[in-house]
Amino acid sequence: PTSPALVRSNPIAIISGKADYRLSFDIVPTSIVSYSHGHTSILHFTTGNDCCDFGLRSPAIWFVPGTTRLYVRIGDSTNGDWGFDTDALPLNVATNVTLECNG
Repeated sequence: PTSPALVRSNPIAIISGKADYRLSFDIVPTSIVSYSHGHTSILHFTTGNDCCDFGLRSPAIWFVPGTTRLYVRIGDSTNGDWGFDTDALPLNVATNVTLECNG
């Protein structure tokens, strides 16, 4: 099977989410995007807009501007922008990213 073409702001699927999930993927950063471009989206599961109500980032992952660090946001009922940042990922090397949420 072929993968769908990725186009900015064009959803490739609509899925139903659950409170408990495990998301795993491999990513190979090949360059660093400049600060002027802001956060670079990798994936964004949402119930609508970008931020910051519950469900708008469930999860969402970006590269931090000017780095290969991941900006991971999951959100919860008290803070829709709750999450964490990772250490820098190496350039041109596959890194497995696994995010497991319970509840």
